[in-house]
Amino acid sequence: MAGSLTLGEVRGHDLIRMLSRDGEPTGLGDGFAHYGRIFKTLHLLRFVSDEGYRRMIGAQLNVTAARHRLARKIFFEQRDAAPPPAGWRSAAWLPFA
Repeated sequence: MAGSLTLGEVRGHDLIRMLSRDGEPTGLGDGFAHYGRIFKTLHLLRFVSDEGYRRMIGAQLNVTAARHRLARKIFFEQRDAAPPPAGWRSAAWLPFA
């Protein structure tokens, strides 16, 4: 399913339709829900018991937070900077516009 969705062979809307009927999950949808709960439980148990795993997740969170800090710093410093040179479009001056 994930491969078909990634490759564009099936649309997300059609996939959701296959997994539910009349607002209730089909057998396949129910199976995916149970699989997700198993995966989540295993992840939580590993997180609680494995310090290396916690460190790995913490490191990734730190990288993500640093990237967000950098993006905010660039955006707000550019916004407060001198006006763009003549001929520049204002949208090109702002990094996320």
